Amino acid sequence: MDSSIRPLTEVDLQWIEAHRHANPAMARLKHHLDPDKLWLVDQIEARQKGAKKVAEELKKAPMFLFPTVLSAEQCTTDSLARYHAGYINEGDTVLDMTAGLGIDAIHLSNRAKQVIAVDIDLRCSEALKINSDSLSLDNITPINADSVELLKTARTKYDAIFVDPARRGDGGKRLYALKECQPDIVGNIEMIISRCNKLIIKASPMLDVTAVAAELQEFTPDIIAVGTADECKELLLILPGNNHRGAATVEDEKNTETIYFDDERLHEAKYATPAKGVFLYEPSPAVVKMGVFNGLSARYDVYKIGRNTHLYLSEELKEGFPGKVFRIVETVEFSKKTAREIVERYGSLSVTTRDFPMTATEFKGRFKTGESDRHRLWAVRTYEAKLILIVTESANFNFY
Repeated sequence: MDSSIRPLTEVDLQWIEAHRHANPAMARLKHHLDPDKLWLVDQIEARQKGAKKVAEELKKAPMFLFPTVLSAEQCTTDSLARYHAGYINEGDTVLDMTAGLGIDAIHLSNRAKQVIAVDIDLRCSEALKINSDSLSLDNITPINADSVELLKTARTKYDAIFVDPARRGDGGKRLYALKECQPDIVGNIEMIISRCNKLIIKASPMLDVTAVAAELQEFTPDIIAVGTADECKELLLILPGNNHRGAATVEDEKNTETIYFDDERLHEAKYATPAKGVFLYEPSPAVVKMGVFNGLSARYDVYKIGRNTHLYLSEELKEGFPGKVFRIVETVEFSKKTAREIVERYGSLSVTTRDFPMTATEFKGRFKTGESDRHRLWAVRTYEAKLILIVTESANFNFY
């Protein structure tokens, strides 16, 4: 075992707790001659960056070990890992090709009979073994290897294979094409598919859905955009699939429903003009990523404000809409005069711009408005090409 990877002791944990708010850079300067303390500083920094993501593991195993600081930065969250695990069956044998910190492997193990967790970094494999023991998970087998080479040589067939290809290249360069990520899934796709009944790929949210579908068209992948209420986190690709397109917003401690949409080309857009008392809907980032704007309008019987605003209207509340809901307080056509009057009237207004000649930052700077917990101003272009300002207040509903 790498001498830098060992189980934490009670003394280690006490030191980490006593210095949990320390500045890691300053702590490294102070302890630069003490390798053991430097390793503990790494644990402190990793906890500062990853504690919220892996809160369940830290609660169950306070001595949970981070192999590297990078593993804490790049690991999936408990809520997302729980969602991923929902795509395997009870009793499956699963291969995780890119285990890393092991959060996905841990959640997969709650449903799987056996999880083979492979990582090319020895530190990750050794840490996962320690953490699996701490969490009393005896159905995770960490292996230090190149997962593609392992699949080529072992020829074992799994019920499911999960992979989260690295999205950064040399020098930390961000990678956007699936074929550029490591391990090379696209170049080895036929071999990998032959080793499993189901392949689950966690891909970058920056990937173009149409391009990915074309790249993997032989396997008719299901593509699901997955995110939080504020951000699209990933594209989940299920192969072989049925060419389904879906979106899911993952929230802690809640069952997550994946909403599937028809082909966008089957639906025509319908538009309406914002008015006082009408409900305004902002789709979740995952739904926006899938680009199902006309389909969203048809499914929930809501009207688009403009061609590129991606905001919707209805006179009656549409429960279940995948996003945030607001109530319109007033609307006015945009001018410098009306903008100043609205800001003066409400004092502070959070600002969002959509298909508007100013960014939200530019609008706030020009009209001197601060953030508000109650009121939001939407500066948008309507389907009639008019620039308008909409003031809303929260309707206290978030449907996902």
